[in-house]
Amino acid sequence: LDDGSPPPAKKPFRNATWDPVLRTFRGTVEWDPAFGGNRRWDYEIVFPEDFCAVVGGRVIMDGEGEGSRFEAPWSSGRGLRYLRWMPPPTTIFGGVFVQGLSFHSEAEGVASYHFDS
Repeated sequence: LDDGSPPPAKKPFRNATWDPVLRTFRGTVEWDPAFGGNRRWDYEIVFPEDFCAVVGGRVIMDGEGEGSRFEAPWSSGRGLRYLRWMPPPTTIFGGVFVQGLSFHSEAEGVASYHFDS
């Protein structure tokens, strides 16, 4: 932070809203003391249907300009990129194992193993 102290481990969003149809989150982070000279970050974050990543939106710092854009991690642009992190499983139950190197929904149930508890 601008006063030399470290930022908190987590910082809550204020005025948070969620549009489930557009899969768009909006919220504000307020900093006091300022962070990098900024006191307010306004977010718009867009998610794909499977919520595997952030695929669009932007963050505007102190209301200036177009802000920094979010892009899909697999795109070729220069925007901010985020993938969803999930903790590794501790059991096979509740999981689905599909054949192949990547998941394709059309293959689920054809060549997959479902472990229900």
